[in-house]
Amino acid sequence: MTETTVLVKGRDRRSGDIFLALLVFMGLVTARSQALAQGQISPGTTTGLGKDFKSEAAVVNGIRLHYVRGGKGPPIILIHGFPQDWLEYRAVMPRLAKRFTVVSVDLRGVGGSTATPSGYDAANMAEDVHQLVLALKLERVYLVGHDIGGMVAYAFVRRYPQVTRGAMILDVPLPGIAGWDGVQDDPSVWHIRFHQVPSLP
Repeated sequence: MTETTVLVKGRDRRSGDIFLALLVFMGLVTARSQALAQGQISPGTTTGLGKDFKSEAAVVNGIRLHYVRGGKGPPIILIHGFPQDWLEYRAVMPRLAKRFTVVSVDLRGVGGSTATPSGYDAANMAEDVHQLVLALKLERVYLVGHDIGGMVAYAFVRRYPQVTRGAMILDVPLPGIAGWDGVQDDPSVWHIRFHQVPSLP
């Protein structure tokens, strides 16, 4: 009985440590996002990527969408997950740029892109990316989406197949596709429901 109590206390302490680490991490992400929004730091420092990469922004779908672009060839759009920004792909961008035009975006509300009170559904963020593709005059794009970026990439492919060459969707179940309902009950994805509680996160 004492062993059980110790295990429960140990588990509670580990959970508390993980929760505290998560709060600190989220605080750092929030502080960086606020500094970006207030113009205190540059959203698009391309240090380490080479002189061929440029940090730019376009006004699309009523917002300013930040992206980093480099390379030449068929276009690849890189869409980050949560809680990352375009920097998630910095290690692979120079390699891809040897054969492709690489565009790594900051989704709405992240990094150097405009935060809005609404419009964070995958279909609307896919429209943000679609309008960016049109503004940059890119043809037959290939999308890579990780996590929430995978949901945006999937919505893009479904809505705009005529401009899509292909897509790679990583590490995310997709709403409405087999497996989504099962994952909703998995305790390891508690953070999804946490972030859906209005005004709590």
